[in-house]
Amino acid sequence: MRRRPATTTPSCGRRTAGGTVDVGRDEAVFGPGHALVFPAGRPFVFEVEDVRQNLVHFDRRFLEGIAAEEHGGAAGAIVFDHTARPMTEDLRLWNAQVRRAAQVVLGATAPSPLVMAETARETALAMLRTFPHEQLAPEVPVPQGATSRVREAIEYMHAYAHAPITTTDVAEHVGLSVRGLQQAFQRQVGTAPNAVLRGIRMDRVREELSRGRPGELTVAVVAVRWGFAHLGRFSAAYAKRFGEYPRDTLHA
Repeated sequence: MRRRPATTTPSCGRRTAGGTVDVGRDEAVFGPGHALVFPAGRPFVFEVEDVRQNLVHFDRRFLEGIAAEEHGGAAGAIVFDHTARPMTEDLRLWNAQVRRAAQVVLGATAPSPLVMAETARETALAMLRTFPHEQLAPEVPVPQGATSRVREAIEYMHAYAHAPITTTDVAEHVGLSVRGLQQAFQRQVGTAPNAVLRGIRMDRVREELSRGRPGELTVAVVAVRWGFAHLGRFSAAYAKRFGEYPRDTLHA
């Protein structure tokens, strides 16, 4: 028996035996040629016997960004049904993409960053098209009367809050100078664009904490993941925004 941390990882058995994932909970049995997604967001247990596995691991925020591009709208949490079996044709295409990706990553010569990025994107798309999932995209609140550029800027922040974007990136995306973006936000939103972006990321922290379980998730890990390195200031800002401390959200 092996215990693994929660990941978003399709797994495919290859020899003659098989195994069981999520032992004692929502068990899913797999065997040779059967791909499945490991449970995400919590620890789990799996048992295998005489089996070799090919594992593909995606960063959660990267996968959410690709899903937003594929489905449209803002990036949000993705929930996979690890007990569902993919369609035969989808599984064939997935296995073919994994083989292509392996040739790139494990080839004799090191691939360029551009090739690596495109390979990761194609593999992520193949996963999303193969394994049943639901995207929990957050609503994008836009102030009434906001111009198209301010709306576009806020939608861009929601879609790429997981990425290291800055006010400069947002301004370039909507075709404004940084000063022009700041002035537009002050007039129409009543606050600075970097404050809006921080608020969006804090909302994402709250989403994760509300879904997490004490002992399996910590406030520090989630806060740092969303760019809040100073935990004392973060905790105070969180309490001001939501009326409770982040640890209270997690334990609720």
